[in-house]
Amino acid sequence: MRRALALVLLAIALVGCSPTTSEPTSPQAVDSPSPRPSVTQWTPAPEAPLPELSEAEIALAVQIREAAIDDLNRVSDRSIIEISRQICQNLDAGITLGDLEAGFRQSRFNDDMIAAFFVPSVTALCPEHAGVFDDGDV
Repeated sequence: MRRALALVLLAIALVGCSPTTSEPTSPQAVDSPSPRPSVTQWTPAPEAPLPELSEAEIALAVQIREAAIDDLNRVSDRSIIEISRQICQNLDAGITLGDLEAGFRQSRFNDDMIAAFFVPSVTALCPEHAGVFDDGDV
């Protein structure tokens, strides 16, 4: 009995899920087109050209790349300078040198890369923070 009831309920459910076709009930429904969604394509705003790096920034990038030996061969000058600026911004925000080092290590920077970045970046871009190296951590 339960099996028969389950089969009947399954049949009703299947019939309820089957596609149905129906004729329009009014002539107006035949003549009026169904509303169509308008499709618009998103176009990003044109990017402004990046400002050129100064000679001092290019020299800093070269110095950092050479100090890091082979670890930064595939990194652009612009990326190196951006990382250097982030070091100064973090120091401006009060982040300690130890916390910065830990963050760099989590980002898979090795000791050579950290040493290559920290001292030259601070010396060139934010010399007011040069005192953070008095402890000899880097």
